[in-house]
This record gives sequence, C-alpha cells and structure tokens, in this order.
Amino acid sequence: AREQLDESSPYFGTPQLLPMANAENPRRVVEVNSAAAEYGGQQAAQMFIRDVTERVRFREELERRADELQAKLWGQLQETQHLRVFLENIINALPARLLVLDQNLKVLHANSAYLRQRRLPREQVEGQHIAEVFPASLLEEAGLRQAMENTLRTGDRVRWAGFRQATEEHTERI
Repeated sequence: AREQLDESSPYFGTPQLLPMANAENPRRVVEVNSAAAEYGGQQAAQMFIRDVTERVRFREELERRADELQAKLWGQLQETQHLRVFLENIINALPARLLVLDQNLKVLHANSAYLRQRRLPREQVEGQHIAEVFPASLLEEAGLRQAMENTLRTGDRVRWAGFRQATEEHTERI
C-alpha cells in the first residue's frame, strides 16, 4: 500500500492484488486501493480493501478454457492440413484430368494428369481463372462455363455433354 502512496513508485495509484489465507478460506485474494488523505490536520492514508477472489478465479478459469480451446483448434487445424494433403494426393493419383475450381471459377488445384497432358507447370494453371486456362470456344460455344455456373448457383450436379475435338488453342479433347 505504501507504493500506492509514493508518487515516484510504479505502483502509485494502481490497485494491488494480495493473496490471503486463513483456516476457513485457504485461498483468498483482496484488492487494496490506497490514496493519500488528510485527517485532523495530519497526513494520512485511506485504504479500500475488497475481496476479489471470485473475479480472480473466474479470470483463471477463462484463461484455462481459452488455452484448451486454442489447443483443440490447433489440433483441428493440423488434422485439416493432413486431410488436405491426403486429398491432394488422391486427386493427383487419378488418371483422369481434373481441375478443382473455387466459386469464382479460379483454379485451386490441377492434378498431375491434367498438367502432364497439357505439358504445363502447376504455377501456370493454379490461381488462374478458367477463361485463362480454356479457350473461349470451349467455354462459351460448348456450354462449359454455363454448366459450371449452374452448378455453383444451384448446388446441383449438371451433366455437361459438350465434348468437342481439340482446337489449335487447346490441343486436348475434353
């Protein structure tokens, strides 16, 4: 409490938490606030003492639960990353050419069969919009873009029967 009264102290005006114990309450915490005062013409100190045991226990419990949740979240993140690698390995092992697109029709993943057949490095395909990967004739005239957009809009599978022969711009048959 003296430090709270000394203006040069880093504790000046700052409440202090003090542990207390007795036979009835083995662990109690009190908050002590003190301020300089004058009493009867003499320098004095006012002290305010408040039991904050429940508040301290509540904070400790919150911290414990936050640590548990963080550990659980970290474990789930690790599991998700392992599953992603696992699924990418499955997709890459498929003999069929496969592109994984996001809702904006950007290529998230191109499997090994696709990259081999097109003779393209992964960096040239992934992250690109489908219109940069496929020529407009395949996307628009054959209805491939419309089929993909229908699937995104409705969530339903769309059977696309717009198979076409290879073009000069796109040397594979789809």
